[in-house]
Amino acid sequence: MEGYTDAQPFDHASGAKTSRTELDKALAPTIRAGDQLVITRMDRLGRSVLHLVILGAALSERDVGLRVLE
Repeated sequence: MEGYTDAQPFDHASGAKTSRTELDKALAPTIRAGDQLVITRMDRLGRSVLHLVILGAALSERDVGLRVLE
């Protein structure tokens, strides 16, 4: 992921899976206010529109940005 410092690809699992340990790690308390979560496509992040809204709200509450490349 050219142009991003500390970029770490972390998950190749389907968004339909209920358990996504790598996503849980990426959203763990180690991600801080001012950080930015970068994903390749929106459909790779959430299992449904509701799930995406919940994740987006949780990131926003923590002042963590979300950047979608496609």
